[in-house]
Amino acid sequence: MAKNKNSLDHADHNDKACEFLAMSPYSDWVVTTAFYSSLHYVLYKMFPLKASIGGKTDEFQTFEDYYIEYSASINLGRPVGKHSSITDLVETNIPKIAADYNKLKDISWTARYNDYKVDKLFSREALRLMKKIKGECIDP
Repeated sequence: MAKNKNSLDHADHNDKACEFLAMSPYSDWVVTTAFYSSLHYVLYKMFPLKASIGGKTDEFQTFEDYYIEYSASINLGRPVGKHSSITDLVETNIPKIAADYNKLKDISWTARYNDYKVDKLFSREALRLMKKIKGECIDP
């Protein structure tokens, strides 16, 4: 199965932006870029993915391909969120970093949607979590 280089390129781009922002007073953006970098690292690690949806097993080349099939198979009367879908996939396919990914997602959402005034302590924690997630997702 060939890896999707676009996810890795996107992750690396966000990673570099995160490192650059770490030297700035914009801790909320450090947290945000750390999360989105991690999101793309986990997508790189997981896809292509063999998954069973509705009793049928397929190989999905990208998350978008998976998400279309997955969201069409669930009838909850409301849209299934992409972030929730990715979180579920991480918990199933990369359990070793699931808690770290969830923690980083929570820190990011707090930074972006609740209070953009983020203490440097949280940005350092976000960087640490991103590096841990990256280390697990990039083949040595």
